[in-house]
Amino acid sequence: MSYRNSAVALLLLTATPAAMPHGAGYEREPEAPAEVLRFRYAAGGAMDGVQVQVSRPEDGGLFQVGRTDPAGRFAFVPDETGEWTVTADDGQGHQLQARIAVGAATQQEAAQRVMIPPLALLGALILSLLVNAGLFSAWRAQKKPRH
Repeated sequence: MSYRNSAVALLLLTATPAAMPHGAGYEREPEAPAEVLRFRYAAGGAMDGVQVQVSRPEDGGLFQVGRTDPAGRFAFVPDETGEWTVTADDGQGHQLQARIAVGAATQQEAAQRVMIPPLALLGALILSLLVNAGLFSAWRAQKKPRH
């Protein structure tokens, strides 16, 4: 093999890793009202718009199918305890499987979260303003000197 062929072979060998697929990973977002996972490529980019499947703990049956958002996030609300399997696949050779343990404590926390409808909050705010305005008026009426 000539020097020129050796140089070309060496160049191809060193250039190959750049063409190889890169890895991927995920992270769980803490303290979210649902299980929220953020999928990323090893180079740091978000796995945007990739297909995600969620499988149940016991039988592995399909629970949910969807796609990640532009930030690579995907959320689901588990309805039972156990180890859930979340698979993200970009269709280009990057498939990532996350195992998410959902315990009884996690389920209890989710059950204790109270969702208050926005109209109820608005009503409570208006009622509070009216009560406070009435109390302020009564207090001011007592402070005025009587003639």
